[in-house]
Amino acid sequence: MRQLPHEAYMHNRLRMNVSSYLRTNLLLDYRRGERWFVENLVDWDLRNNTQGWELSYTVFNPISQAEKCDLHGDYIRTCVPELKDTKGEATFDPFNSLDKGEFK
Repeated sequence: MRQLPHEAYMHNRLRMNVSSYLRTNLLLDYRRGERWFVENLVDWDLRNNTQGWELSYTVFNPISQAEKCDLHGDYIRTCVPELKDTKGEATFDPFNSLDKGEFK
């Protein structure tokens, strides 16, 4: 979500993951995420976006998707400055891998 306002682009795989996360994990109305995409994507298209949100009813595990698409965690460390110094499992699942004091 931090990448989008800066670059106005998001790879399709990431769009699917974001839409699934917003709907499945955060339980947000899809229209909130859809509006965010409309306002920020340079290549937004009504038909593609509508079909993309229909696919958001597919449940993606955000951790396994990150591990598959960002093998070394480089993208995560770039887009999430709070995780820039993490390595390995902590990059992909910081809440379960780092000391709980890190989240206060």
